[in-house]
Amino acid sequence: SSIIASPSQTQHWTAAEYYSGAGGLSKALRRFNISTTDYEAYPDGVYIQHKDLDIDETFKQELIRIKNGCYDYIHFGIPCTTWGTLSILNGGTRRKFCPYGTGSLVRELLANIQLARMYEMIEAQEKRGGFWSIENPLSSFIWSTTELSSLKDLSTTMTSDFAQCMFKLRPPDYLEAQRTGKKVGDLRTRKYTRILSNIPSLCSISVKCDGKHSHVTAMGSCRCKGRTVKRSVAAGAYPKSLCNAWAQSVHTHLESTQQHGA
Repeated sequence: SSIIASPSQTQHWTAAEYYSGAGGLSKALRRFNISTTDYEAYPDGVYIQHKDLDIDETFKQELIRIKNGCYDYIHFGIPCTTWGTLSILNGGTRRKFCPYGTGSLVRELLANIQLARMYEMIEAQEKRGGFWSIENPLSSFIWSTTELSSLKDLSTTMTSDFAQCMFKLRPPDYLEAQRTGKKVGDLRTRKYTRILSNIPSLCSISVKCDGKHSHVTAMGSCRCKGRTVKRSVAAGAYPKSLCNAWAQSVHTHLESTQQHGA
C-alpha cells in the first residue's frame, strides 16, 4: 500500500517503538514528522544497554519519560519467541489455559517480566491520555494473559487482525530467488497478526489473505546469501508497505486529535 497523505510540516509529534527489531515502523513514522526513538537491545547484532528494556535502569527511565508525557505514541513489538504456539515444539510450557507457563523455564519467566513492564508502561501512557499499540501473532498466548485481556476490555481499545502476506511479507526463499534469478512467482509469508491499540484508525489495516499468491510458512530454515536463515526470524521484520500503512494511520489519528482539541 502507498502513502496517501503528506506528512505535516507544522505539527511535530513524538513516539517510541519498543523491541523495534529492524526499526521499519520507526523509519515510517519519522517520514510523517513523528520524531521516533527506537529501542532494540541488539540492533545489527551489537548490544546497546540503554536500549535494553530488560535492564532495570532503562525500564525505569522510560517509565518516567512516559509519565512525564514525552511520547504522544508508544508501540511494543514485544518478542513472541516464548509466546508463539511454535514454542511448544521447543519444549515451551505456555498454553491458552496457562499463558504464563508453568514457571519451570527461565526464558518464559523473563518474557513474563517483559509483559509486566510493558503493561505498566501502557497503563502510564493510557492514564495521561497518550496513544499506544501492541503487536504479536494472532495465535500468540500473550492475548490470553490477564494484562492484555484487561487492556482489551477498555472502552478506548480496538483490535486489528491482518495477514502480513497482504503487505508483501517475503520469506528469505523469495529474496534468494531474486538474487540468483530463480523464478518462484509471487511467494509470501502468511503471518496472521494482531494489533491491540487505542488508535481506532489502525482498523484500516485489517485485511485477510486474498489467496492470490503462494505461501511459505514461517517455519524451518533456508539458505540466503550463503547463510542459513530462520524463516521465523525473517518474518519478525514488518514489511515496508505495512509500516507505511501503519504510520499513515497513526499520523491521521494524531492530526485528528489535534484538530478536535484532544
